[in-house]
Amino acid sequence: MLRGDVAEFTCLAGTMVQEVYRTHPDIRDACDASIGGSAAHVESDIADAMKRYHIRASWTAESLALHTQAVLQGAFILAKAKGNAAVVEASIDHLRRYVELLFRRPTKKVSRKT
Repeated sequence: MLRGDVAEFTCLAGTMVQEVYRTHPDIRDACDASIGGSAAHVESDIADAMKRYHIRASWTAESLALHTQAVLQGAFILAKAKGNAAVVEASIDHLRRYVELLFRRPTKKVSRKT
């Protein structure tokens, strides 16, 4: 995913919406649909994982999917500012650790006999 020039792997919709969100509502809505479509795919996977691992939480699959998009979009902005993908890789690593924490199963308490 992070191969080639920064412009090749970053999100055009994310870049565009930052510039036109107020002045061009039709473009803003199209960017929202594009980013939202990506989030919807992730949301479906998260919902499946929540069912599989019996996760009941105050957060939703939708909110985690949108958070994932926010992390990636922010990382893409930083990659453009820095001119390389290292910051995206680090952000994805942090995101992976965060998701693993959300899906961590509680360990069973061992009862001690006295």
